[in-house]
Amino acid sequence: MKNKALFISIFILLFSGISAFTQTPTSKPLTAPILLNGDEDFNSADFYKVGEITGKLGGAKAILLPKPAYSEAARDAGAEGKVKVEIEINENGEPISAKAVSGNPLLYEDAQKAALSSRFSMPKTNGEGVKTSGFLTYNFVIEPSNWFKVGYDLALAAKSPLLAYLPLPIIKKSFQPDWETENSLLNKLQEIKTAEKIAFGGMSNKPTFVNKKSSNGGSFSSAQGQILLPSPQNNQQKIEIAENLLQALSLRLANDEANLWKYNLGIAFINSRIILGNPKSGRDAAVILKQFLTNIPDGVSVQYTENIQNLIKLLEGEADKNFRLEVAKTIGKLQRIK
Repeated sequence: MKNKALFISIFILLFSGISAFTQTPTSKPLTAPILLNGDEDFNSADFYKVGEITGKLGGAKAILLPKPAYSEAARDAGAEGKVKVEIEINENGEPISAKAVSGNPLLYEDAQKAALSSRFSMPKTNGEGVKTSGFLTYNFVIEPSNWFKVGYDLALAAKSPLLAYLPLPIIKKSFQPDWETENSLLNKLQEIKTAEKIAFGGMSNKPTFVNKKSSNGGSFSSAQGQILLPSPQNNQQKIEIAENLLQALSLRLANDEANLWKYNLGIAFINSRIILGNPKSGRDAAVILKQFLTNIPDGVSVQYTENIQNLIKLLEGEADKNFRLEVAKTIGKLQRIK
């Protein structure tokens, strides 16, 4: 599902002390061992997070609390918020039922699966474990991207044949509700992305290969068959919307020098990556990025400078087998600087 040259998976285990659920009027954070969902990548996955898990289950003590997956359907729809799951636990500390009762329905299945995978140390009566019931609450959160990532992702959208990788909900979190023009253009991109997924058999992260041409002839040969592309008309519409959105945001940020600088840097990275279609053209790409070191405004973290300088050194050196991965790592770091 992931492009290995751009994405790496990170599996993290966070362990801390075990705390009991208590029968108090409000639920409390749980500090039992929590397994974080893996599949974090350089592009967008770790902007979708499950935060604090809370619950109230009598005298049960949490032993294992897996964090829910954040399904692709929920991500694409921008689903977030708290999901309450009613749960029944047997005397051995194993959940025997889990039913989501509130929150966004698109998150129900993920929350229920996580609840069923939890394990507990049960209260005892006469030395025997006692069944109990109560609830777990999972908090799904979409974090806003920084302006580097907004510029990078939208510039990529203007040059990519499909919008499968465009994290629209993450970008939208960076917009103010009263930005009517920008939100309207982003919604149009969402409509195109949805239409693409329907047209290409529910495709999400990678193209669908078929053995025949599409009705509009928009396909090209592949060793695996044919890969469907959008029609020239639809692609042109997508490009125009993305470019209009890029321009609107430039005007919106005109009086915010630091964020405008980050935004333009993200766009410049797309231009430099296009040049990098030929790995020997690293010096040309470095020229684009060097311009940003000459006029760094106040409010820009030194981490930006350090990462750009390191990347320029990489671009001006001899490209090796790790070249593209190192470029991707730098992009990932810049996307996460607050």
